Amino acid sequence: MDVDGGHPLYIVEEMIKEYLLGYNVVQGHRVIYKQKEKYRSIASYLYNLFFLIFIGLNIVKQNSIFRLMDRKACEIFRSNSPWGYSLKSNFKKSDKVKVKNVSYDTLEREFGVSKYNFFRLLVLSLRVAYSQLSIQRFFFFNFIFLVLVVISLINNNYLVLILAVLSIVLLTVPYFSLIKINPVSRIKILETDEN
Repeated sequence: MDVDGGHPLYIVEEMIKEYLLGYNVVQGHRVIYKQKEKYRSIASYLYNLFFLIFIGLNIVKQNSIFRLMDRKACEIFRSNSPWGYSLKSNFKKSDKVKVKNVSYDTLEREFGVSKYNFFRLLVLSLRVAYSQLSIQRFFFFNFIFLVLVVISLINNNYLVLILAVLSIVLLTVPYFSLIKINPVSRIKILETDEN
């Protein structure tokens, strides 16, 4: 959770109850956030749509990093190091992780103001997208761009060639740069005693 008062403590009890009912992850879902600027609301909607199409993951319910995870879910999270950039998760069915969403309203920040301007949000958004891009989708998109390269070479269409090569570079360089770094190692995870 954040420490600026943006994540309300009143739902912690509900989150613990859901955890005790057998859910591996209890995810806080922010429904109302009155301090959000208009452009951020529109950008969030478009980004969520892009994320669903490009990444194949619906992150609408993960619009907050306020969550409770058991040890099993935490270990899976830690083993997927790029997830640490976004603190979003993309559990597979084979992980057998049960997720429960708990909705809450955030009317005002208790402390401070957001330091994220449009540019910082854009960089963060791209980092989040790459952190959740599966290797299968990565190769699929690169294959499409390579096909475009071949077609554009055959047809002497240099504009499409340049755009396709640029797309391959923009997809490949950030993707592999994220894999090299493990941000999860810098995350403070509080755990309860096993007893």
